[in-house]
Amino acid sequence: MKNLISTIFSKLDYQHLLVLVGFALLSLVLFYPVLQGKELLQSDSVQYAGMARQLQEERQANGEELYWIDNAFGGMPTYQLGAKYSFDVLTPVHKVIRLLPGPTFLMFLYFLGAYVFLFPFVFLFHTLLLGRWPTDFPRIFLL
Repeated sequence: MKNLISTIFSKLDYQHLLVLVGFALLSLVLFYPVLQGKELLQSDSVQYAGMARQLQEERQANGEELYWIDNAFGGMPTYQLGAKYSFDVLTPVHKVIRLLPGPTFLMFLYFLGAYVFLFPFVFLFHTLLLGRWPTDFPRIFLL
């Protein structure tokens, strides 16, 4: 197993790096309006801001975290509204992943996941890069 891993990474280090950069650039090209500062108005985001307002006001006023708010549905926990926990270990990981703006990071993760999944099964590098791009790409926009 060590030989396989060392063989893969000794031959393809620069190829993997170029692929990652290419995926990031392709994601940015596909969502170029994000780079211009445009964004979609989404009702879920607006409603989230309204529901999280009590949590944010309490945090600013007292410096304490609320784990229950009473302004939504007769009361609900705030774990979905942005509560901060002292033992949260995934926030730094999320910040690294979110280096790309807006929805581009999701497309980058989609490309990366397909690349990592297909790598052990595909031996031709150009096939690995294209993957199922011609069939999957049109379906992305149907979602």
